[in-house]
Amino acid sequence: NLDCTYCPSGPDGGHDNTTDHPPLDRCLTAIDLMYEYADQYLQYKKPWLREVILNVYGGGSVFHPDIVEILNQVRVKHAKYTWPLTVTCTTNLVVGHNRLSDIVDLIDEFTVSFHSEALPKQQQQVFDNLLFLKQKNKRVKCVIVMHNDPVYWDLCIKAAEFCKLHNINYYTKALDNPEPEWSYNQDQQKYFKIYRLEKTKSER
Repeated sequence: NLDCTYCPSGPDGGHDNTTDHPPLDRCLTAIDLMYEYADQYLQYKKPWLREVILNVYGGGSVFHPDIVEILNQVRVKHAKYTWPLTVTCTTNLVVGHNRLSDIVDLIDEFTVSFHSEALPKQQQQVFDNLLFLKQKNKRVKCVIVMHNDPVYWDLCIKAAEFCKLHNINYYTKALDNPEPEWSYNQDQQKYFKIYRLEKTKSER
């Protein structure tokens, strides 16, 4: 729903809010198939390894018109299985409070991607929603997609500072686009080196 310049769009990308959502019946059938496969596969795993993580992602899966029903059915359909299930959602979190409130109790953990090309109002929405998730005691990790444009870069740094201030788990991610226009300057490369060193120390 953001259509960032560094994300693939069009028929092969789908990150421009124009791709149709899959119909509800197809989504529910997919859940059945995934669970049946997981149940068979886990029979060959050690008992302590028999668990499933279901990642709901898109772009923009939370904008699916039937997302509440889909997430409800994720729980309902799991009831007949004995293996534990963790439902995680990867989202840019540019979503209204009402929609987030409708789905928050159906998801165990969130991976949030911060995109500096979003409008200021949308960025504030992300920050507000991050605080809401923290208030709801949800496991949350914010992935800050570091833009090489100096203005956007500064917005990314501010997002990192916000997460640090509010004790929200985060990490900064370099763009994996190989085109020359997305390369980082020396100062930005130095930032990544320092960040990685600090992150390594904090994880020891």
